[in-house]
Amino acid sequence: MIEENGAHESLTSGWRAVFKELPHAEWHPYAEHWLHTATDAGHRGDLLLNLLVSAADQCDDQRGTTFAALYTSARTAERTAPHGTARAATTTDRLLQKISTAQGLGQPAAPPPTTSTGGSTP
Repeated sequence: MIEENGAHESLTSGWRAVFKELPHAEWHPYAEHWLHTATDAGHRGDLLLNLLVSAADQCDDQRGTTFAALYTSARTAERTAPHGTARAATTTDRLLQKISTAQGLGQPAAPPPTTSTGGSTP
């Protein structure tokens, strides 16, 4: 059903309205659930992420703020992912790539390593 144009447009419109009309604290739990579902949805996970990014992209003057809040929700959702943080982090990385593309930024730079590689050279 989600692959049908009518459903895609309706879901995008719904998320856009949520992003524009409600504070992040109110929509965050629903976005978190959506992101968890995207993590477990196989190839359809990208469709779910595309809907969120498309809706945020249509938020006009709130676009940047909405992208930032959506990314924050994804990072927060990693901690509560039912099937582990590693899979959820992959979903967040895919979301960031889609946000970057929507903003015309291309691929984001790789994040700095979180663990020391040893040695004393920075």
